[in-house]
Amino acid sequence: MKTLCSLLLTTMVTIGFPAMAEDHQNITASVTVSAYANGEFGAGYTTDANEQPLVKALVVPGPGVITITYVSGMWCLSNGQSCTSANGYAGTDFGGQWYDPLSEATGVLGNSCTDCGALIGAFVPQSWVEQPGFVAENGKKLTSGAGIMPNHLFFVGSYNYLEVRGPGTLYLGINDWKVEDNSGSLNVTVSYSH
Repeated sequence: MKTLCSLLLTTMVTIGFPAMAEDHQNITASVTVSAYANGEFGAGYTTDANEQPLVKALVVPGPGVITITYVSGMWCLSNGQSCTSANGYAGTDFGGQWYDPLSEATGVLGNSCTDCGALIGAFVPQSWVEQPGFVAENGKKLTSGAGIMPNHLFFVGSYNYLEVRGPGTLYLGINDWKVEDNSGSLNVTVSYSH
């Protein structure tokens, strides 16, 4: 009887293992991020009709590493006066008192906008994304609060990978507070590995 129980337990563990491995496969997606996708982050331009939610890039099933790779494209700010591709990582620096999305993430009004037009991201845990009424916009501006909080935003930069501790969704957008005069888009590949 003892041998039979051990054999059954070993068989159950062996059969169960491949199913766990399948749950954590590598995932890759191609994503286009519009120059209007600022998620209504940044202050002062709350009536900008062109603002769009951050772009849903990838849903991951658990802990692992997400890599974001620029493929092609360009976006322009200020009616084409400042255009950038720069692998999608670097933006333009503007002087003045600006409160761009990354400034809002830190809660500090900057003396300039560093990396305006750069690619930004936000990783949102699955439990938060599943809240009723969730949208990929600034949660501080929503009456329901079921959005992305500014402190989730990060600069993608040349360090274009992100370690995540659990299931969730990666969103991408542009570091710009005023998108009404923007144009273009960036194409990126986003991959997840466990």
